This record gives sequence, C-alpha cells and structure tokens, in this order.
Amino acid sequence: MKHKDVDPSLPDFFHYAFSHAGLLTGPYYTYRTFQDLYSTDNAARADCDGACLRRLSRLPAYIALFLLAGYLFPLKVQRRTPDFPCVYSRNGFKFCLNF
Repeated sequence: MKHKDVDPSLPDFFHYAFSHAGLLTGPYYTYRTFQDLYSTDNAARADCDGACLRRLSRLPAYIALFLLAGYLFPLKVQRRTPDFPCVYSRNGFKFCLNF
C-alpha cells in the first residue's frame, strides 16, 4: 500500500487530538495511524446506524438502574453528620476516623 502525503487541516488536527484513541493513548500514535483508522475503504461498509441504535436500546435499562440505585441508596445518608470524630489535615482534607 502506497502512503499518501500527510497534510492535515485544522479540523483534521482537532479530530486527531480529541478522538477516543488520542485521549486514551496520548502522543503514542501518529497522524498516519489515525488517518488509516478512519479513512479506509471498508469504512463505508460499516453499519454505524445499527451500532448506534443497539447502544441506544440499552439506555432505558441504564436509566432505570440509575433511578433504582438512587432510591435504594439515597444521598442524604451520606450527607448526615457522622457519629465518629473527624480530623482536618494540614492541606485541608477531612478524615473521619471510625474505630
């Protein structure tokens, strides 16, 4: 496979820097790797809409589990005053000792 010249535009550079691979791997992959990943001949055959709909179909279950967890484990339990002594460290962090 013969490589094309690489001359990214400003939007290409932005997408390269803030893509999921860029955020996870950092500077350990090149722009050519990014270009090969997203500019292949097989990219047109990918079922992006189907994959998106499969992920969105799980959303109601996630929302229901989130609401159930909020009902079973309310935050007001965490906000109440503790029954054990709390100590502030030199840098301002609060440590509650329970022993």
